[in-house]
Amino acid sequence: MIIVEQLIAHLNQNGNLIIENWGDLDEDTKCFKPNAKSWSIVEIVQHLNLTIELYLPNIRKALEGLEKTDAIVEKDRTSFVGKFAINGQKPKDGKRKMKMKTFKFFDPERSEYDPALVFTRFEVLRGELIDLIKQARQMNVGKAKVVSAIGPLLKFRVMECFAFLMAHEDRHIQQGREVLKQLQANTAH
Repeated sequence: MIIVEQLIAHLNQNGNLIIENWGDLDEDTKCFKPNAKSWSIVEIVQHLNLTIELYLPNIRKALEGLEKTDAIVEKDRTSFVGKFAINGQKPKDGKRKMKMKTFKFFDPERSEYDPALVFTRFEVLRGELIDLIKQARQMNVGKAKVVSAIGPLLKFRVMECFAFLMAHEDRHIQQGREVLKQLQANTAH
C-alpha cells in the first residue's frame, strides 16, 4: 500500500539530503570515483536527473484528461509487478540488493551535463515531481498507467511509479554513501 503523505515526506527527506549534504561537498569529493566502473556523487545525481527527466513526461501523459475527485487519494494499491520493481530497487540492511548496469540513456557518463548545475537541476526536477504527486492525489488515478523506462511492456500505476522513483532514489543514495565511505577509507591511509 502506497501512502501518499509518506511518499512526499520521504522524497523531501531524500532531496534535502542530496542537495544539502552532497551539494555542499567540494568538487574533488563530488567527482571522486572509487574505481573506473563506479560513479561519482555528481554522476549519481546526474543519473537521478536523467531518470526523473524521462519519467516526468510519461507521468504527465498518464494524468492528462483525468477527472479531479472530491476524495483526496491518501493510499493506493500496488500491483504485483509494481511491488517487484519497487522492492528490487530498495536497499536492504544498508546495502543495494542487485548491482546492475543501467540503460545507456540513463548512464551519466554518456550524457552531456555541467557538473556545476547538476544539483540545481535536481532541485528543479524534484519540485516538478512533487507537484505531480500533489496533482495526482486529487485525481481519479485508478486506471491510469505510466509507461516505464523500458517501454510500454511495463507500465506502473501512477502512485506506484512515484514509489518506484523513490525506491530508485534510495538505491542511489546508498550508492553515494558507499562512494563517500570509500573516499574516507582512501584518505585515512
